[in-house]
Amino acid sequence: MPQNRYDNILREHNQEILNLSPANQTMRIELALEIKKILERKTDLRILEIGVWEWDLTKYLLQYNPDIKLDCLDISSEMLDSAKQNIWDQNINFIQSDACEYLDNPETKTYGVILSAWTIHNFTKKEQRKIFRKIYEKLESWWVMLIMDKIYPDNLDKSIWLFNLQNERYRYLNPELENAIRLHEKQDYDTNYKMQESHTKLLLKEIWFKDIEILDRIERDVLLIARK
Repeated sequence: MPQNRYDNILREHNQEILNLSPANQTMRIELALEIKKILERKTDLRILEIGVWEWDLTKYLLQYNPDIKLDCLDISSEMLDSAKQNIWDQNINFIQSDACEYLDNPETKTYGVILSAWTIHNFTKKEQRKIFRKIYEKLESWWVMLIMDKIYPDNLDKSIWLFNLQNERYRYLNPELENAIRLHEKQDYDTNYKMQESHTKLLLKEIWFKDIEILDRIERDVLLIARK
């Protein structure tokens, strides 16, 4: 099982870090409202959330979609335990597993919607290709993937500016935490991990996703939808 890159001090102070991102609340609400639009057309869809964290997105999914049937997947038992303490809903199923291993399991059923928030960028580019392909394979025909993630614009100067802009906000954290998240961000921006708009769209097209659309961008963060 791959090592969880967002662990230890980062996991312990997750909310402090998230609160310094302008996309944290707005884009999660937008994602939840997109799900609401989808469920107005078909109410019985099975939905998978990859990377539940501390129910950062799940709380909005439940707020706007109280009857949602949701599988919440995370590699971290600590994150799942935190989510379980806040979620009391019989339609929510918690699964501890690496995403690629879960999606690669032949016993895993297909889903109408597969979504994630700030998760895919934690995989290397090679792993990103693999997980997008596995998501495609586990999607029911004509249904969608929704991701909220760090997907930098193609313009290098703007990309660097947005990277520095977000990192400067971490000056409000304690020095040890600031150093840890800055190191994490630096690795996210490394060529082995960095998600870039044109490359991400091309990758999804190569996997045969269609109707790929960026629904919103807040600085370096993007809400993207793609259909099988």
